[in-house]
Amino acid sequence: MKKLSVIVLCLLVFLASAIAQNAFSIIPKDGPLYKESIADPYGFISKLHLQYAVDSNLRPTKIRSSVLVFDKLGNYVDTQYIDIPYEYGDETGYNTYTHMRTALSVGLARYRIEKTDSLPSFDFELELGGSLNTLFHVFYSSASLGFDGSWMICPTVRIADRFTIRAGLHHFSGHYGDEILDKYYDNNMIDFSPDSTTGLSGKINGAFDGKSDEYDYYLGRLMEYVRDNSFITGFAYDSPFGLRAYGEFEMPFHRVWLRPFADTPVGYKTIPGKELMDSVGDGEDFSQEQIAAERAAKTGTGYHAFRAHFGVEYFYSLSETKTAFVSADVQLHQDGQTKHTIGQYKPSNPWEYELTIDVGLKLGEVVPGKNMTIDLEWHDGRTSTTDFYYQRCKTVSLGFSIM
Repeated sequence: MKKLSVIVLCLLVFLASAIAQNAFSIIPKDGPLYKESIADPYGFISKLHLQYAVDSNLRPTKIRSSVLVFDKLGNYVDTQYIDIPYEYGDETGYNTYTHMRTALSVGLARYRIEKTDSLPSFDFELELGGSLNTLFHVFYSSASLGFDGSWMICPTVRIADRFTIRAGLHHFSGHYGDEILDKYYDNNMIDFSPDSTTGLSGKINGAFDGKSDEYDYYLGRLMEYVRDNSFITGFAYDSPFGLRAYGEFEMPFHRVWLRPFADTPVGYKTIPGKELMDSVGDGEDFSQEQIAAERAAKTGTGYHAFRAHFGVEYFYSLSETKTAFVSADVQLHQDGQTKHTIGQYKPSNPWEYELTIDVGLKLGEVVPGKNMTIDLEWHDGRTSTTDFYYQRCKTVSLGFSIM
């Protein structure tokens, strides 16, 4: 107890001294040390964009689901991932969306050491970020495709007011929209009453690509995107000429909850300690033979569902309150090696990439440390809500952001 009292007293003396020297600040007005990139599709930047899918054939129209396959005698055959549409008929007007993200990245507390003749300046900060993200149909429907959330907490260090490093915890979690699920269940005539032959509920009576009259199909689980939790580390360099470069790397903890099964690494455990691959595979109704085959394919290959991204930004001051910018971000996902389905993983498969480019005008502060922008965005990659990440699309967006 005496040691704890001494530590607390020393901390209070240190804080009092830092505050007196103006070296310590709570929620600094200039925003966090590590600035989010405007082009990062997963960044903690609020935005309201009108989004247009360039190719109406490449947009989120199907939900990938684990489906149990039985023969007509009621014998289990296997479990498969099947892309089952939630849209039927002529709904080509549904390729326009409202992309809306409410996000915040803030420095909670900062301590600064001014430079000396022999050492550069140092800033130390605890940063917190969080976001809620959604994608709505517009014009022909107002249904939400889904909602996803993300949070991050990172200690951050800035050196010489130019180099910034952060490292901490990061989390993703995605959820399909209720209206989309209603359409999915209704359009596919899914019967949730127990079947007389197999005793299972969730029989899919609607038609879908590849459906055979020789088999019956029962809904297992929908493919959902969850990464809880990961370690993330990043760096950024802000040049004196308006050019900024950055990069980040993310890896799941060894004890983690990560879905879907196709993207699950080998050797990881759930938070309670159960083998992750068994837990997620069982939850998606895959057989033990299929789980064993997936484990064998990934063992010793270096597959860990890593994610990395990097980019550059350039800012050109037009006036005291207006700045033009261009921002480009490249995302690399190791889970692309699985092709997001079981039995397809190979170490030689490429990582999945995403490219996002933003150009726009920063209009000035709306709150201390946060600026309103109007920007035009080009995106070639995953759908802008994480549960549809396995469906790539190309989009053009125009709207406002707060960065």
